[in-house]
Amino acid sequence: MIKKIALLSAIFCAIGQLYAQTVITEPNPIERYETRYTHIDIQLKKIDTLLEDFHRYRPYDNWEVPYLSSNLGNVARPLFFKPLEYIGFQSGYNILDKYFLSTDSVRFYDTKTPFTSAAYIFGAKEEGLVDFTHSQNVTPQLNFAFNIQSPFSQGFYDRQKSGIKNIALSQWYQAPSKRYNLMAAYILNTAKIQENGGVAVEDIFTNPAYQQDLSTAPVRLYTAQNQLTDHHLLLYQTFYLGKSIATKDTTKKRSAILPKYGITHRFEYNTQKIKYRDDEDSSKTFYRDFFLENDTTRDFTKVQTIKNEIFIQNINETKDSSENSFAYNWKGGLRYAMNKYLQNTFSEWRHSLQFFGSFESNDRLKKKYSYRLDAAVDIAPKYSGDFITSANFNLHPNDFFSIEPFAVINTRSPSMKTEFLNTNHYQWENDFKKETVIHAGTKLGIPKWKLFFNLDYFLIKNYIYYNTDFHPTQLNNPLQIIRTTLEGNIYLKNFVFKNSATYQFVSQQDILHQPKFYLKHQWYYRGSYVKKKPLHAQLGFDLTYFGNFYADTYQPAFMEFALQDEDKLSFYPLIDIFFNLQIKRTRLFFVMQNISQGLLGKKGYYVAPDYPATPRALRLGVSWQFYD
Repeated sequence: MIKKIALLSAIFCAIGQLYAQTVITEPNPIERYETRYTHIDIQLKKIDTLLEDFHRYRPYDNWEVPYLSSNLGNVARPLFFKPLEYIGFQSGYNILDKYFLSTDSVRFYDTKTPFTSAAYIFGAKEEGLVDFTHSQNVTPQLNFAFNIQSPFSQGFYDRQKSGIKNIALSQWYQAPSKRYNLMAAYILNTAKIQENGGVAVEDIFTNPAYQQDLSTAPVRLYTAQNQLTDHHLLLYQTFYLGKSIATKDTTKKRSAILPKYGITHRFEYNTQKIKYRDDEDSSKTFYRDFFLENDTTRDFTKVQTIKNEIFIQNINETKDSSENSFAYNWKGGLRYAMNKYLQNTFSEWRHSLQFFGSFESNDRLKKKYSYRLDAAVDIAPKYSGDFITSANFNLHPNDFFSIEPFAVINTRSPSMKTEFLNTNHYQWENDFKKETVIHAGTKLGIPKWKLFFNLDYFLIKNYIYYNTDFHPTQLNNPLQIIRTTLEGNIYLKNFVFKNSATYQFVSQQDILHQPKFYLKHQWYYRGSYVKKKPLHAQLGFDLTYFGNFYADTYQPAFMEFALQDEDKLSFYPLIDIFFNLQIKRTRLFFVMQNISQGLLGKKGYYVAPDYPATPRALRLGVSWQFYD
């Protein structure tokens, strides 16, 4: 704790020095701030410098989809029904995707001067996060970037330690003519999570002995641990077709392309390893079966994927919509993937061959409507018949009203985990039918009033879930979910009131357990307190509340949630008080989480049966950005 106080003092001293000193160059050159980033879509975006929601540092802590988790780094369970959308091969081991980087999320930078971003977050019981990025153009056309993220937590309860590391190395080369782009990236994700199986007592919140030190409460597992390693290699290259035009910079004339079409090739290699081990004999009371070993567990799963993809598309890059601009954008291509699934003594290759395409309106043309259509189909023998198609529309007939209807139809094969499992404690081999999910809905809005109404409807045929015995089961009857959400945001000078209320209806509540209602509010005061100085602050609170329900139980042996109907969890309004501060390019936050604990007669709550939530805790964070 002394080290943390010293570090915090040093941070404030540094901020004070930063705020007191004058600007080095007055005025700053514009190019100093010309740092942009993109994903593989090559659509440049600005660096995030917003203060709003800066205190929401956990990867799963977002406004749209609420999650329940015991502590940072452990698995999180969504409170809204949100199925994966995919076709072809799927391993089924994606419960930590919220924490992991992917080839679609890695950033590629273009910066005139070196760019560095650093963030450090810490708090009670060693929970924190480190996020460091450095990017630099070694030539005007070639950029290299490095990013490391590390969420970690000791946890308040015994055997709850978690540590995750994400490393991304990226490179982006643009030819002087802009005709050719080459993006390359290497990503490493690792996770080590201690599994305690939940606490073994029911009076964790009332027993005075445990209140002194929650880690003294007995747990169900003492040596269990999950370890995941995830490697990605990406090569992404695009060649543009179009006429060349003369440009002029500060030194000489150049020839650049005005692209009309693009041909893109994407190569990706991915390997994922999942290890589960448990050496304690006393854990025999936790598991029902032992298929491979009686005194120890050494489960091992490995997934390898080699993917090649090629597609062609038209380009709308012209700023003047009247010149060389298409009325719509289209894209079409072919994707082939080889997948190897290895689990203990079982090994199998799976192949996937997919055609895909998209068609959308040109958003550069100012119209009262826009649309996008996407479709993909798999024709490989094992996955023949898998397809996904989606349609999104945005209608705004006037400045007052908007409507955004959408529909997604997805027929996909079962994941490998639900189809086949060969571990020490669980084994099965299933021949499930393809699962079909229809998701349709609309968003009605009055943007001027910041008022929106969302309607989501799900119809699932052959729904696959984990039953109370932790075995995958397929539902023969259709499953329906209806979700309605009303959002209203009010801005009164320096006061901000964000509000959201959701109601969920499930046709078969014995199969899918979700809270019937969910309330979320964020109220805060914002302002700039020093004249002619870039100092901004926010002071307020987040409040969430959801109905009591039979939350799914967690099985660490294969990292999945399953149904349970014996323990109905009860909740109380969860309140976090936060203070966000921005001084120039430095941001800080202070947040007291779960401050409402004990105020309403509730001394705590559970996120899953036997898994108590993190009690009241203080978190602090700071982020710097440097452009030179």
